[in-house]
Amino acid sequence: MERLMLEASRYLLTAGDLAVLAPQGAGEQAPAGAQVHELASNPTWRMLLGTAWRGRQISRAFMPDLVLASSGLMAPAAYIAARQRKLPYAIFVHGLDIVYPHPVYQRLFLPAIRRANQVIANSSYTAELARAKGISGDRLQILHPGVQTRLDAASAEEIEQFRRKNDLDGTLLLSVGRLTPRKGLAEFVDRSLPGILEAVPDALLVIVGEDATQALGQGVARDAIIAAARRRGVSDHIRFLGKLPEASLQLAWQASQLHVFPIRAIPGDVEGFGMVAMEAAARGLWTIAFSVGGVVDAVSPGQSGVLVAQNDYEGFSRAVVEALSGENVKHPEQARQYAQGFDWSRYGERLLEICRGLSAAG
Repeated sequence: MERLMLEASRYLLTAGDLAVLAPQGAGEQAPAGAQVHELASNPTWRMLLGTAWRGRQISRAFMPDLVLASSGLMAPAAYIAARQRKLPYAIFVHGLDIVYPHPVYQRLFLPAIRRANQVIANSSYTAELARAKGISGDRLQILHPGVQTRLDAASAEEIEQFRRKNDLDGTLLLSVGRLTPRKGLAEFVDRSLPGILEAVPDALLVIVGEDATQALGQGVARDAIIAAARRRGVSDHIRFLGKLPEASLQLAWQASQLHVFPIRAIPGDVEGFGMVAMEAAARGLWTIAFSVGGVVDAVSPGQSGVLVAQNDYEGFSRAVVEALSGENVKHPEQARQYAQGFDWSRYGERLLEICRGLSAAG
């Protein structure tokens, strides 16, 4: 979500002035020219109240033509900021911010999303969730997140140094993202990894990311992964790299042979798109994923990966083993070609179209 908002800000700045209300530290990453107003993000209730209050102040002083909220969590603040000057406002929704089951959220935040002039869903799945919650179709737009496709390739020496530094020998199965129960890594380790190791004894699951601490549906997942690995006797085939700086993350992608994305279908906790699958495709890396939620919009079967029926862990193991032996993984041009259709430039052009239409209508 952070990358999505950063790229959105860059394109919005090409059309005019931009004021951003964001958590502390955001100013260091914000594009040049944006007015950044920072707020403490903890505790959550204080952040929400502060966003509503500061958003109203900024709206009065900045006098925008349009208000955008980065997620459903920011919908009430966007509504307040827009209402005082009778401005149109739009909400980006990502899936979980539609179905989050807390009764206070459903009673206070969902109405603010429904009132938005435009709801921008990250996938067809998220759009369906929005319709089911009473958001009218004429206010819905589907705008898939983008991906950077113009990437510099690391040298073989740089990749080998990264492998040695992190004790990464063998065939690397990469997982990237914040660790939550929805990501399904504990179940993957328990029910799929042993079968993969029977066919590919040198396979190594490389996990990039940390437990989520500030997110809807947050949960501790690392301990569950470690427990599953010990129970199944596969601890030596797992490496936790934590949160990596961008340069190291790029090396992790390029050092790996396959991206695994064993997302679970959990009531009240959904995967709205699966942006990480697009990151993999942009690097020519296939994704093996369960056919869950918005992931079906992010993986093109036979071109950028394989979709497996949810909860079919034996099928997931087979798909990984077959992919590792297949020509598509060895010749990744098709995956890169697929990612081209999601380049950030296309995302930015479409976002500007939506915003111009709202401003004109408002």
